[in-house]
Amino acid sequence: MIEGFKVISELGQGGFGKVFLAEEIISNKLVAIKSITINLLDDLDFILNEVKTISKFNHPNIVQYYHAHKDDSNLYIVMEYCSDGSLMNFIRNAYFTQERAVETILTIAKTLDFINKKGIIHNDIKPENILINEEQVVKISDFGVANTNIHTRKYMPPAKLINNTLNSSYHPDIFALGITFIELLCNKIIFVGLTDDQRADKIFNKDFGVGSFPFWIQEIIFKMLSLNAEYKFNSMEEIVEAIETRNIPFKIDNESIIASNYARNIKSLLKRKKLYTVKLIVDKID
Repeated sequence: MIEGFKVISELGQGGFGKVFLAEEIISNKLVAIKSITINLLDDLDFILNEVKTISKFNHPNIVQYYHAHKDDSNLYIVMEYCSDGSLMNFIRNAYFTQERAVETILTIAKTLDFINKKGIIHNDIKPENILINEEQVVKISDFGVANTNIHTRKYMPPAKLINNTLNSSYHPDIFALGITFIELLCNKIIFVGLTDDQRADKIFNKDFGVGSFPFWIQEIIFKMLSLNAEYKFNSMEEIVEAIETRNIPFKIDNESIIASNYARNIKSLLKRKKLYTVKLIVDKID
């Protein structure tokens, strides 16, 4: 594969290729090598975007990039190996307590705040892209679609399904982190088997199955997933503060009352019409 490395096993397969566990022969250090077959120019653009993005970081909660090697048909990205896998493994085995879920989301939010302040929107936050190393340190990975207009559908705000125009909003990362928060708390993947309309209806009605958790956690989740411009979080920094203080600043003024009434009207409309018929209204909210 790459001179100087010995492949041990295959770790997984994604949209662009495979990931292998390998050992650097000279140091006996374990690494992860992403092997991508370059068939299309678009593929190469995404891959190079990931390399350029992650090479900028030296952060304890971001998977470290070491180097890349390209031959005639493949590109190999050598990266930090996280032995305990992704959050998806932990969710499937119901390993998360409420306390650990909160601590994990807080760590991810702080890291995304660091990333966002450098002008980078991850755009693909989900359990599969959050890794855990042997010291149980949380690591954000997979920056292949950073600052693009591509997202994993289930973790997208509903308005993106209607009008997926490129903008500089951090809301996709905030929204996706909110869905991930629910999945860690409940130790299960939500919205499985739902249509886009059914999923949107649950989001508008705050039907997330988190009623058994403390009120402050519920409020943070509702605010992370809110489609109301007057209520939703505007930055990861706000989420970090809310989790650390277990408190969401709340104000009542005429604009807030109008926004609240507006959101209720939208919910009523959604019960009678398909999502595409309220495109302009939802765009105003998001």
